[in-house]
Amino acid sequence: MTQSPPLTGLRVLEFAGLAPGPFAGLLLADYGASVLRIDRAHPSAHASSANPPPPTPDQLTRRKSSIAVNTKTPQGLALIKRLIPQTDILIDPFRPGVLEKMGLSPSEVLLKLNPRLIVARMTGFRRDGKYADMAGHDINYLAVSGVLSMLGRAGEKPYAPANIVGDFGGGGLVCFVGILLALLQRERTGLGQVVEANMVDGSGFLASMPRFAMDRKGTWDRERGTNLLDGGAPFYDTYETKDGGFMAVGALEPQFFEALLKGLEIKAEEIGGDRMDRRTWQRQREVYTRRFKEKTRVEWEAVFDGTDACCTPVLTQQELRRERGFDQRPIVTLRNSPGHAIQEGEAEGRQAAEGQGIGVEGDGWSEKGLRPGEGGEDVLGQWMGWTKGNHAGELKPARASQAPAGRSNWSLMPFDTKDIDWHSPDQSAQPRRPQTPPARLHQLSFEGAVEYFRRPSQTSLPSSPLARPHTSAGLYTSAPTGYIEKGDLETQQQRSQEQAAATSASTPPATSETSPTMPPKQQQNADSVENQVGSIFSISGPVIVAQHMIGCAMYELCKVGHDQLVGEVIRIEADKATIQVYEETAGVTVGDPVTRTGKPLSVELGPGLMETIYDGIQRPLKGISDESKSIYIPRGIDVPSLDRTKQWEFTPTPNMKEGDHITGGDCFGTVWENSLLNEHRILLPPRARGTITRMPKKGSYTVDQKILEVEFEGEKKEYSMMHEWPVRVPRPVTDKLSSQEPFVVGQRVLDALFPGVQGGTVCIPGAFGCGKTVISQSVSKFSNSDIIVYVGCGERGNEMAEVLMDFPELTIDVEGRKEPIMKRTCLIANTSNMPVAAREASIYTGITVAEYFRDQGKNVAMMADSTSRWAEALREISGRLGEMPADQGFPAYLGAKLASFYERAGRVVSMGSPERKGSVSIVGAVSPPGGDFSDPVTSSTLGIVQVFWGLDKKLAQRKHFPSINTSQSYSKYTTTLEPFYQREMPEFPRMAARVKEILSTSEDLDQVVQLVGKSALGDGDKITLDVATLLKEDFLQQNGYSDYDQYCPLWKTAWMMRCMMGFHDEAQKAIGTGQAWAKVRDATADIQTRLRSMKFELPDDGEEKVGKKYEELEKEMQEKFASVMDE
Repeated sequence: MTQSPPLTGLRVLEFAGLAPGPFAGLLLADYGASVLRIDRAHPSAHASSANPPPPTPDQLTRRKSSIAVNTKTPQGLALIKRLIPQTDILIDPFRPGVLEKMGLSPSEVLLKLNPRLIVARMTGFRRDGKYADMAGHDINYLAVSGVLSMLGRAGEKPYAPANIVGDFGGGGLVCFVGILLALLQRERTGLGQVVEANMVDGSGFLASMPRFAMDRKGTWDRERGTNLLDGGAPFYDTYETKDGGFMAVGALEPQFFEALLKGLEIKAEEIGGDRMDRRTWQRQREVYTRRFKEKTRVEWEAVFDGTDACCTPVLTQQELRRERGFDQRPIVTLRNSPGHAIQEGEAEGRQAAEGQGIGVEGDGWSEKGLRPGEGGEDVLGQWMGWTKGNHAGELKPARASQAPAGRSNWSLMPFDTKDIDWHSPDQSAQPRRPQTPPARLHQLSFEGAVEYFRRPSQTSLPSSPLARPHTSAGLYTSAPTGYIEKGDLETQQQRSQEQAAATSASTPPATSETSPTMPPKQQQNADSVENQVGSIFSISGPVIVAQHMIGCAMYELCKVGHDQLVGEVIRIEADKATIQVYEETAGVTVGDPVTRTGKPLSVELGPGLMETIYDGIQRPLKGISDESKSIYIPRGIDVPSLDRTKQWEFTPTPNMKEGDHITGGDCFGTVWENSLLNEHRILLPPRARGTITRMPKKGSYTVDQKILEVEFEGEKKEYSMMHEWPVRVPRPVTDKLSSQEPFVVGQRVLDALFPGVQGGTVCIPGAFGCGKTVISQSVSKFSNSDIIVYVGCGERGNEMAEVLMDFPELTIDVEGRKEPIMKRTCLIANTSNMPVAAREASIYTGITVAEYFRDQGKNVAMMADSTSRWAEALREISGRLGEMPADQGFPAYLGAKLASFYERAGRVVSMGSPERKGSVSIVGAVSPPGGDFSDPVTSSTLGIVQVFWGLDKKLAQRKHFPSINTSQSYSKYTTTLEPFYQREMPEFPRMAARVKEILSTSEDLDQVVQLVGKSALGDGDKITLDVATLLKEDFLQQNGYSDYDQYCPLWKTAWMMRCMMGFHDEAQKAIGTGQAWAKVRDATADIQTRLRSMKFELPDDGEEKVGKKYEELEKEMQEKFASVMDE
């Protein structure tokens, strides 16, 4: 019979911390304990249940609940102290002395409140050691425990392992064992105690066997990586297979070793003698390495499965999770009183008792994190008698008969009730009206202790993110200027109503039979609404024609049909307007209403753009998914582009006060958005101006909260932290500047031979599979831009899905710490299965977002992948409009459309004060059919952009990446960058020109070699060919998935060119003295090898350290050639 888990009934308080503490709490929860985590309270950032805090990074949250407590207040400490008598175990994950500073000393406070309490204290270093007051991580604890010195290959530095040994093995698991020992002791004595655990001693104890074996000859008495059990023995090591997988070999015993040789089909004499003789180990390793390379890992699995060869595949975590279906199981199985099954489901006790049982959806490897405050209400109800919701009744203490053994009743304190909400999984986010409390209640004093999520104020939101109330930017019209400075929609409507009233005054009033009685104001409003609504006249795919649209403007936003589909006017003829619809038009019929909005397609600009993924018309995909619970975008869905509930900490601009004059583009405050965008400037909209009548104070505001009031010509207007801007209108600037700073992407072939500039335009045409996405990721991850805007315009859904999955996982090294590049990235995803009209909108949406950050003084890189899909959308729309087609059916104005997009790039002086200089660099990927660069889109683009990075499919097929064709590519910015090179690297342009010259000459020589052979060439030409091969294989090629070559800084690129060109010059000098190239080449083979190894130097080691190595190489090369010429 299966019994309850062994720790059922235990109550655990876990202070939120890093891995070891939560892991110990996870083990306790898995075996039945009730674990309540104490999180820090953040009232300013998350002040409502509609805007709960995000899940914490801690994923070790299974079966835990949380309360958020402000431990810096007396009320917070009082709450914790009142929880202590109800608690069996408290987990302290802090550094030494933190609990004491909080006023929760275990000996002086906690154990006096509850003598049965077990206080588990988990530290990194020893509490009484020399490092006690120092910060550290897993690698530091392993280092001082002696364990790290044992990990690694012979002759190499110790490698940094994952935080398994220190954090989890020597930390959390050891702490869990200490808690169990203390529980056993409490059963005997009835008293709790302090459990001291630290990762130094825990990790060191795990290494007991190697330490004991140090004096035993032949086991662990040699240097790292040469012992029997640390990879020194060839029969206890890992080997790479044909397909890049690995097999692990552990054939220590003779009978197992014999089975290994049998599976490998190796005879005993081939290994050169006794397998335990260290003199044969090198030969054994070579034999095993060659043999394992002959088959794939799957083939070797088939050979060794079911044998005693101690040879198994090295499985990855991804394989365990996806392919092999290995569910996570409890750490140990108790048959009669098992822990909880890792997977939730029916009969979990039986499943756990049998090891795991049949898995159900959602296993233990896929934790989702725990929000601060989640589930804590229920746990406090079980522990303390807290009732659900916003109760205003009395918190009833447990009766004596109901109080658990060893726990006393509650002492109550006066408490004034508040309008509060717990963030609980089963509690609705909708605000509720609190009950009216009595004048005085007796409750626990929670005020200031627990983080309550207060209700948000109710604000009316626009009906659509794209149809928002008109702002001071003016009404977009078909007038040449594009704007009517002071004429907003309401003003025009009022004038039309006045004219209608004047006209009706000269006509007799309608009778009751012909016109129903209606108050004048309501009649005017009805007329105004009627004037804004037309009807569908015809439909052709995404293009519809609406009638009764007199008064509409070009590019005005409209709502089509009963589902309010988003569309844009692209042609006006008499009372008919042609509208391209950005959503699927299936189900729309002739006669359906078309509602004008009186404004153009606009985007919202403000805090919250970073780390967000939008569709082509700036609708947040995550917000749509959360609201619709669908994997598809429902038609007509309305989700604000910027989160209306999240609050941002606003800091006003110093020295700006009420009464000051302010104009468009002025910065009136800043917001800390994330660690990479720590100063998001809040700008006044470009068309606004006036005198400040109300200046915001420092505090937390939502993006739509009106915080600034400006008066101009007697009219007052309020502004929030966000504003809107029409996507088709370039944002105005004060001045345009020439770009003289390089656009560094970390690819040697691009930075050296075909450089771009900050504020420049780049085109990347290439067929499918040529590596456009890899270059795009390199630009996103390593470019010297501050902000990245990535627009997936009409690409295949699987490619866009890959981008959406990969980008959040990419990181960037900032001041020695890893940061996700999503913190400086805005993704706009518009796949090929979405309506074609939205492709054009996505391009304009992306460039408008880029211009917004440019106006803040940032260098922005915008990537459009790919503009070919946009051009195909133009072709389809043009065809449905019946326009005259040009080459391959594209519209005749294709070049003009592309030019209007690329012309929005550049380096500028932004409007407003303080003076800011920013840039927008556009990198446009083009996908010509079959890689044909004569495609109209490619040829039109090349006539506009200044840099051409041509991708060659033949190079890509040869696995030459980046697959840049150096003979076709070009850059027109070489002259522009000369001031930068003269200031920073005077020799750089000359060396780059020489590299191009050698590569060009080698192409001509290759044709000669194909006709007459290489032997017919002179020694000088042979040197050129050999150096060109060196350049192609070790300079132009880069491994985008290696730590040493995924990014190459300019200084490393310059050193590599300098050394390789130096080799070419020295070789030419040598043959000039009469030496044969064949002899010189053989004599300098070691120098060539070192030249090929230059790329393996890690940029993270720094320019000074790596530069010294390159200087030594250059010096040795000169000495070597001097000695050759002297012979």
